[in-house]
Amino acid sequence: MDPIAKFRGSHSRGTIFQPGLKSCNKAVVNTEGDLLFVASGNNIYGYNLFTECCFKIYEGHEGIIEDFDIDSKSRYIISVGAQGVVFVHEIESGNVKMRIDVGMLLRCCCVGPLNYIAVVTSTQMKQDPILHVYHLLLDSGKVTEKCTMTFERGINCILYASDSQIICGDIDGKLLLVDTEEYQKNSPDSRQMIKKTVNAHRGPINSIRKSWDGKFFATASADTTASTWAVDSFEKLGTFPHSFLVSSAALSPIANHIVLASSADKKNVASTNFGSTDFTINFFNLIFQDEFASMKVFKSPVNDVVFTPDGMTLIVTSQEGTFMIIRLGEDYKLQCEALANEEKELVEEIDRQ
Repeated sequence: MDPIAKFRGSHSRGTIFQPGLKSCNKAVVNTEGDLLFVASGNNIYGYNLFTECCFKIYEGHEGIIEDFDIDSKSRYIISVGAQGVVFVHEIESGNVKMRIDVGMLLRCCCVGPLNYIAVVTSTQMKQDPILHVYHLLLDSGKVTEKCTMTFERGINCILYASDSQIICGDIDGKLLLVDTEEYQKNSPDSRQMIKKTVNAHRGPINSIRKSWDGKFFATASADTTASTWAVDSFEKLGTFPHSFLVSSAALSPIANHIVLASSADKKNVASTNFGSTDFTINFFNLIFQDEFASMKVFKSPVNDVVFTPDGMTLIVTSQEGTFMIIRLGEDYKLQCEALANEEKELVEEIDRQ
């Protein structure tokens, strides 16, 4: 039996948690789907998704954690923030395995294949946005820098597309594909590493998330839309409009669904008191590109939304310092089946034409 089947019912329901006192910026679920990690303030909190209990707190940062990621085998966490140091924590022990002193404020990071990691510096304090790629030698605790590259504009989010290629989203709404194999150590211009550039959005790209089969990815933007793109060609596959700024997008592993997280609308973007505003997550069909459901989750902006690998649990984090574990019930499962039948009928109709 599914270990978390006891949490499910006929209706979807959510449970709210407050790990710390600061905004919950990001959530990451491991490949196996049993561990959840949430960044709040200068700590990362590890939760067991079967028991819904916190099992570890990962400490060390002196400033706010801006971004973090975990490796595919659930061995370590990398995290970056205002301190200018990349922390590498062992997941099991909670110990700091490595500290990489970049010496500049850091904005985002990601873990790639073969123990490579990538980080980008922030544009705060008039810093240049610089990509640093490192190779971690976990057994010896050593790290080597593979390459660096300076961007023209600030980078908000990065994601490994393959062993050497990194997808980057910038503050102007551009998508860039960087190939680290093109790095030439003695070249004064590292821009030859940029293989593709696409004007993807009319506002900053807030997050990038790859599909579970690795064939496409989604971008969430401050221009109030999310979009999907083919990994190999950067061709746009779909656009999903929203009435709020979109902070994050989650792709379902079991259905053609994308879920959008709503951040502050344009009128309240500078406000700290959102009053009675209900912030939602919104469900869209990837094929028909229409919204079929929404769920009120918080009274403050939603920072992140992620699916678990079974596609029946959502994690949603908030600016007010809480996160919610939403167990999608039988009602959602039936909706998935109904939409799948509609998609099948559409494909059959197209084939007959």
